[in-house]
Amino acid sequence: MVDQGKVVIADTDHFAPGSSDPLWPWRAFLRGHHPILMDFGLIGGVPAGSAAYDEQDPASAAYEPARRAMGDTRRYADRLDLLAVRPLGHLSSTGYLLADPGRVYLALVPSAEPLVLEVEPGTYAREWFDLAAREVVHVDRAPLAGKEILTPPVGAAEAAVVLLVRDGQ
Repeated sequence: MVDQGKVVIADTDHFAPGSSDPLWPWRAFLRGHHPILMDFGLIGGVPAGSAAYDEQDPASAAYEPARRAMGDTRRYADRLDLLAVRPLGHLSSTGYLLADPGRVYLALVPSAEPLVLEVEPGTYAREWFDLAAREVVHVDRAPLAGKEILTPPVGAAEAAVVLLVRDGQ
């Protein structure tokens, strides 16, 4: 994603040991990094799904929000042309944006405040993903141009992701 000949791995072991914040995978991914989790709940070789794995165990359960968020970012990554998108935080009021301008934009709205996003003119399919509920909460189509103020739909939790895909793409 970042065309600098380098792969940047955002590893919680180095910047937030023990972190299970479900926003960090989105922040890292939308800045062009590759997030990985130092998962103290699984260290020791206990694979998820095995009889020894217990989601209710506090040592493991604390990491579940971050694990799920990593899966959610992966599903969105699979929908993007990762060779075409690049981190363009300067086009977003939150600073968290992957975009192929004029074609696709994926932005994080980490709080309930509106997002100001600079988009090229066109009609876009707009999909809002609620990070707490982990589901798409609103889909519509809208003509957009220039600096747009996008407000997460009613019913979205505080944090959301919006995906804009220009018609015909």
